[in-house]
Amino acid sequence: MADAGTLAEETRDWLKRNPRELDSPDHFFGVVWVRHKVVSIGERHTESAHRDFVASRVRHWGGPHVGLALEIQAAHQDAVTTYIKQGGSLPDQWFTRNVKFRKILEAARATQTEVVAMDQTQAKPSSDPGPRLTLTRLDRDKHMANAVTQLISRKSKVLVLAGMEHSKEAGFSKNNPPMGVRLAEAVGKQIYTIYTMTQTGLAETGQDGDELFKVLRKEFGSRGAIAFDVDRSPLAGGQITDSIAKRSISWKNYCDGLMLFFNG
Repeated sequence: MADAGTLAEETRDWLKRNPRELDSPDHFFGVVWVRHKVVSIGERHTESAHRDFVASRVRHWGGPHVGLALEIQAAHQDAVTTYIKQGGSLPDQWFTRNVKFRKILEAARATQTEVVAMDQTQAKPSSDPGPRLTLTRLDRDKHMANAVTQLISRKSKVLVLAGMEHSKEAGFSKNNPPMGVRLAEAVGKQIYTIYTMTQTGLAETGQDGDELFKVLRKEFGSRGAIAFDVDRSPLAGGQITDSIAKRSISWKNYCDGLMLFFNG
């Protein structure tokens, strides 16, 4: 099996030999969006270029027939729904203080795209008496998958934005798989998962992602951003280290496509 550096170089060389595989994120997303009912974008929470990108895609492709699932606490659903329908104020939370994330909500309101606050970290409302029970990450994944599945049932198109550890299409526990695995099982090939890499690459996977980002930025950084299909690339036969299970999984089971933002 090729190491991370070799795999990164093989991917760079493949893209140079096959320029038609190298696309702009805007066009790449459009093709994927037309072909699939659900597009799931996995993000690194500390980066923001991808959030600008998602906001622009919601403005372009959003509408009453589209659903947008965001990693916002379900406790804020009523406030978010009211904002989308009639404007007004939003709760003073990280997702309103984060300028780039706020742009996503503004784009959804402008296009009347339904937003589902899919996250849930508490086992009961904070207003209930007694100790607060924090859900595990995998309990959250089950909750998020259920919320997205319900959204899928009533919309013709659905866009999901969540951390990649939730979005990935592979998991080591059959009993408690991440959201991406649950969604893939629910809708099959109707879902396409894209991972966004900005500046330092894959935070959750260490050098595997960082090496790929570094090599591709050196070669294609002048473009500002690139996107390509993982399954058709050398990455399809490579492995990436999973930070949760501390084991390797295949790139093609981690995500279907990659978007790299070099100037984010």
